[in-house]
Parts: sequence; structure tokens; C-alpha cells
Amino acid sequence: QLNIETLSDLPFFKILEELTLGKYQKFRNIIQNNKKELFSNLDFLILQEEFRKLINKIYLNKSKKSFKILNVTSTINSEGKSIITILISKFLADFGYKVLVIDADMRFPFLHKILGFKNERGLSEILSDGELNWKDCIINIYNQQNLFLLTAGNKNEDPPILLNSKNLDNLIEDLQTSKEFDYILFDSPGLLGISDSNSLINKIDNVLFIVSLNFVEIFSVKKAINLLSNTNCNLIGIISNKNSINRGSIFKNEYLYFFKKENKYIDTK
Repeated sequence: QLNIETLSDLPFFKILEELTLGKYQKFRNIIQNNKKELFSNLDFLILQEEFRKLINKIYLNKSKKSFKILNVTSTINSEGKSIITILISKFLADFGYKVLVIDADMRFPFLHKILGFKNERGLSEILSDGELNWKDCIINIYNQQNLFLLTAGNKNEDPPILLNSKNLDNLIEDLQTSKEFDYILFDSPGLLGISDSNSLINKIDNVLFIVSLNFVEIFSVKKAINLLSNTNCNLIGIISNKNSINRGSIFKNEYLYFFKKENKYIDTK
């Protein structure tokens, strides 16, 4: 049995659900800090407060056991893990930390797509070519001072081989000792079905585990947690996602008065 802390119970956010329909612009507005668009969106303001609370909990955990590199994973793909990873990175950057987010899902890369970047040189190229410097491959996200991306790359080699390579060991060691970034987040594949994440867990032992409620079967979640328990990983905590549409409505009622009083919400209706 693991003593696992639930770091956040994220409610249903319509602004994020639209990503499943290929509507990326509102999400990009969040990352770009487009205040004109966002401050008329109550859903965003609630999301912002929830993620700020989550960042504070991550920081408190860091004070107990120092860590710099985080492995963000889930039971299976499509649980909102990539979206949560980039949002954690964005709000860490807002707090003044310099952050690099790495798309480690070389089978189904997604971060470059939702952010609108090309996936030309990334993790797979670095791991295939031991001479390629990761610093030459990172992308500054929307010219923000503290937020950077390393895409998954487009090499079609076998991901488990790359993720078990000495080149990944060297990359992680270089990232750990580098003073370039305060936090580095790996957006990893789901734990069940393929071996890619298993390789990363054995190399990056600080793990954030995403659980999308009402989407993944509980026995699968238990299987994934048992897999984690059989490693030496430091499970920072669980982030539950998409709890319910009703809970999002309750949050809006709770927050609306505060946001209007502080002039943080512009009602355009």
C-alpha cells in the first residue's frame, strides 16, 4: 500500500474539454497570458486559482524532498495528462521559475500540436544522436521568459530502446546538474499497455500521477499504482481530473463574487 496524497481534485473545465475537438486557440490564450480574452472567461479564472493551489502543494512537497525533474504520467493515454503538464509548467513559470517541459511520448506526441509548433528536432533526435545538444533543440514558448519546450521529435525508431539508452541517462544527468532550469517536467506516456513509461520511472523517480475520473476503470488505476509501488519512485501525489460538470458549476458560484469584487472578471454578457 502507498500513502498517496491527492494534490488536486480538478473540476470539469469546458475551456480544456474543447481541446478534444481540436479547438486549440483558447488553450493557447491561456499559455500566452492573453488577458483581454481570458479575463472575460470565468472558467479560466477558476482554472488559474486551482492550478496556483496545486503549484503551492508541489512546492511544499519539494521542501520535504528536494527535486528538480518531475515525471508526469497516468494509467492510460487521453486522461488530460499533457494538458495538465503544460499548465503546471505555465503556472510555475508565472511564479518566476524557469521551466522546461519535455514531450516524452514519442509514439503519440501532442504538446507541439496543441501549442502550434513544428516537431522537427526533439527528444528522439537527441537520444538517437549522442552528439546533439539538447540546448540546441529547445523552443521558447510564445516568447515567455521562463517557459520552454522540447518536443518528442520525429525519429521513427523504437521508443523503448531510446528510453533505455545510455544517451537518456546522460541527458537526465545533464539536465539535473544544469543551472538553466528550476523545474523540468517530462510528459510521459500512460503506464499500461506499453513499456515506455516503465523505462522513464526507473530513471526519473519523482512522479506526478494523473487520474481522470469517470474515464479510466478503477482496476486499471490500481494496477498502475501497484506498478509504481514496485519501483523506487517518489510518488509526489495524485491529481484527479474531470471530477464532474456539476462541481465546476459549484466552483463558479463560489468564485464569482470574489472575482467581481477584485475586478478580475469582466462580464461580457
